[in-house]
Amino acid sequence: MLGIVFHAFEMAMILIWLSVPLYFFLKGRRKAGVYAIFSTTIPTLVFLFVIAIPDGASARERAQRAFCLRNLEIIANAIKEEAKANEMKPGDAVETEVLYARLPRGQMPICPAGGNYTVSKVGATPVCSLEQHKPDGN
Repeated sequence: MLGIVFHAFEMAMILIWLSVPLYFFLKGRRKAGVYAIFSTTIPTLVFLFVIAIPDGASARERAQRAFCLRNLEIIANAIKEEAKANEMKPGDAVETEVLYARLPRGQMPICPAGGNYTVSKVGATPVCSLEQHKPDGN
């Protein structure tokens, strides 16, 4: 991350350096003030965007993982409720269609990153097909 910051700083400095000769060329003209404003704000915005873009992708992935883990908790709670209501024992098979009545909106939650949820037995933790969405410790 530190390398990206230095790279963005260098790019902003180059943009400012390139804009200085143009500023002096336009200095006596009517649009010099507007150009002076743009010559400082555009490199600053470029600098900020170069820093923010790499972090945006990882933030999206973290949010999708958190949302997926919450969906897995919802499915696990539905399995526990179904097992308690039907006096099922650990290891008994659970049918997905039976869980719909216990899930929000009567349907299986959807992984935000496109993974598939697997529900197998009472006592087993439901899992997502995406490796990065596995709960910590598994």
